[in-house]
Amino acid sequence: MTTRTITIGIVAIVFTLCGCARRDSGQESKSVPTTQELAGHAAPPPVGFNPAETKISATGNEPFWHVDVVGDTAHLQTPEEGDLYYTSGMWAKVDAPSWVYRARRKHADGEEALTLTITTQQCSDGMSDMAYPLRAVLERNAARMQGCAIVGRAVRQPGGKQ
Repeated sequence: MTTRTITIGIVAIVFTLCGCARRDSGQESKSVPTTQELAGHAAPPPVGFNPAETKISATGNEPFWHVDVVGDTAHLQTPEEGDLYYTSGMWAKVDAPSWVYRARRKHADGEEALTLTITTQQCSDGMSDMAYPLRAVLERNAARMQGCAIVGRAVRQPGGKQ
């Protein structure tokens, strides 16, 4: 087996474990569409889109990476490093189509910063026929990686509000 075959297999497992399955409660949901509903359709985010109130899933190839941002926490997965968690993150609107998420994680050698910029712009990952509604740029360890992103289910607010 080649390293590339193993890496592709790991990425497939990561996507499977990310919980992209659709809820089927028999009722129409009024929340933001699920990742499976948006991936492949390049549907734009809803009007008044605010990433701080939803789940954002972004992914990139060469090198492979996947990050889920929910609230103030980012969960980054790479074949080389596995699972990394960044906390105390915050979203800031840069301009009309772009938002930036910044977070940090502590490790044995100190701290590491992560920056995820998403832009409302159709995106293709270059390896599949899937179209995404958001373009993503992930920056960490002096590396800048390009990718695509989708909006996940809305995060429930205190008191059960969406």
